Amino acid sequence: MPDVSMASPPAGSMPGHSSADVHEHVLRGAPSTSTPSDAATGLWAATSPLLAGRGRLYLEDCEVARVSGPDKPMDNGGVRAYAIAPDAAEHLWEWSLAATGTAPIPR
Repeated sequence: MPDVSMASPPAGSMPGHSSADVHEHVLRGAPSTSTPSDAATGLWAATSPLLAGRGRLYLEDCEVARVSGPDKPMDNGGVRAYAIAPDAAEHLWEWSLAATGTAPIPR
C-alpha cells in the first residue's frame, strides 16, 4: 500500500469569532485567508487524480508546494526540505508511537 500522507498549512484562516486584540497585535502582518479557500486545498488533495498514489507531499493553494532553500525567506510560501524528508517522518512516527504507547497500524 503506498504512503499517501499529505499536509497543507492550517494557520491562514480565522473562522468564527476572534477578538480585535488578536487581529491587531498578535497577527499584525501575518497572511490570512478565508475558511473556504483554506478548505479548497484539502478538498483538492482528497479528490484530485493528479495526486493519486502520491504521498509525502506538502500542499498549498491547491498545488504541490515548492521546496524552498534554507537561505530563502518563507514569506512567499513553500516548504523546507527537512519538513518532507522520509527519514525525519519515520523518526517522528517511531517517536510518536513510543511516546503514546501505541502500536503501528498493520499495512
